[in-house]
Amino acid sequence: MTESRISETSILATQNLRRAVARESLIILYQGMPSALLGHLLISIFVIFAMWPVIASQQLFLWGGLVWLITGVRWLSVRRFFKRWAQITEEELPRWQRGMSLLAVFQMSVWGSATFLIWPAEIAYKSVLVAVIGGLISAGGIMLAVHRSSFWLYCVPISVPTIFVLLLDGGRLEHAMAAMVLLFSGTTLLSVNRLSHIFIEGLEVRFKMQALSRIDPLTDLLNRRSFDESFQHAWNQNARASQSLGLLMLDVDYFKKFNDSYGHPRGDEALRDLATVLRRVASRTTDLCARVGGEEFAVVVPTTDLEGAQLIARQIIEQLTLEAIPHAGSPSGLLTVSIGIKVGVPQRDEKIEDFIDGADKALYRAKDNGRNRIEVAPVARVDYRSS
Repeated sequence: MTESRISETSILATQNLRRAVARESLIILYQGMPSALLGHLLISIFVIFAMWPVIASQQLFLWGGLVWLITGVRWLSVRRFFKRWAQITEEELPRWQRGMSLLAVFQMSVWGSATFLIWPAEIAYKSVLVAVIGGLISAGGIMLAVHRSSFWLYCVPISVPTIFVLLLDGGRLEHAMAAMVLLFSGTTLLSVNRLSHIFIEGLEVRFKMQALSRIDPLTDLLNRRSFDESFQHAWNQNARASQSLGLLMLDVDYFKKFNDSYGHPRGDEALRDLATVLRRVASRTTDLCARVGGEEFAVVVPTTDLEGAQLIARQIIEQLTLEAIPHAGSPSGLLTVSIGIKVGVPQRDEKIEDFIDGADKALYRAKDNGRNRIEVAPVARVDYRSS
């Protein structure tokens, strides 16, 4: 039981950590995009100005128009992202990452096309264009250190055509520049890999520290502070959607007697076993389980009507009974819990504290009426809707 609980918790924590890091990396990338796009516009203007004496104006404006077009498309993508990023789900993240990478490929392919559309014959002008390309590779490496797989997609469309054309030109200086671009791209890639590892490790440490501050160390459930924040979020969501919200408050029966009989280490183990039961029963991704006191727990079940909340409460009691944790100080001889339920559609004029208090009062009634039972808070002016 304990090993299984630890394994499940570890896998879930790892998945959550990866999702948090991926989301934060994507946000950082998009935050840096406006300045990068402005840089593309300014550099393209510089290239047109520098190549004006040796390249036909029609070719320069054709190439510049392509740069400005793809830059505009990427700008619109950035604006759309920041309008929606708070509502972007974990399932949508890969799509946004692919979209960002695809647009970067298009942009750098346009820059790579400069080696065919506006490639000068004079070595001095070639050197200017190669220097600009090297600067773009370097700037991209710095920006994409947060997402190293995208750097390949960014670097290849500009570096490969440049190296190819320089080698075809056949001159000694051109060959030297081709080797320089190849060497520069390779060293930048190595640097990006190192920076990416450092950055990702830093994000993981940050999110792990945040998670530790939100998790009860004994049970690996949410702590009281995190419960308050999470319940407020669930309350707001269900209020906007006019959907019912369920709250279960649980208390372990005769827990002081349990500790007196078996000792505090065994009491801690019993609380961990109960936490495992709660996670197993309240298993939807939207469900929340928390330890809100010494032997008091809470289960939040969004978009759940009264019948669904009662079913979850009964399953908790049944599963805990199957665990058959001995309790000599309990009339049943086993560890049991009392549960209070409050379900309702959050109202704008209703205080969240009153809702929680309703579940608490139902819990106290369950304890007063003999324990190891379920009590429901009175329903007022609520039209329950099942999810």
